Amino acid sequence: MNDEVTQFSGHQVIDRHGEEVGTITDVVYDEISEKPTWGVVSAGALRGRHYIPLTPPVYLDTGGAVVVPYDKSAVLHAPKVPRNHVVTPLLRRELEHHYALVD
Repeated sequence: MNDEVTQFSGHQVIDRHGEEVGTITDVVYDEISEKPTWGVVSAGALRGRHYIPLTPPVYLDTGGAVVVPYDKSAVLHAPKVPRNHVVTPLLRRELEHHYALVD
């Protein structure tokens, strides 16, 4: 992941079709590698907050938006973020399966 990932907080999230999903309000880092692994996306007051992976092919576009290779619907149906933003091993597995990051 490049150094731009640490800049993701506060940026708009755009899905693979160019549709706005929400705004990244927080970044969750891996405890061992200290690399950003999950973004917390706020899709609006009534839609809650959901995780998105911050691994390639996620990138910042020239306008500063975070572009993800998922549909808006997939992000909005991802597991919701708990208050403490902790990604437990069980939640991590659920997210990996939701985003098809594992077989």
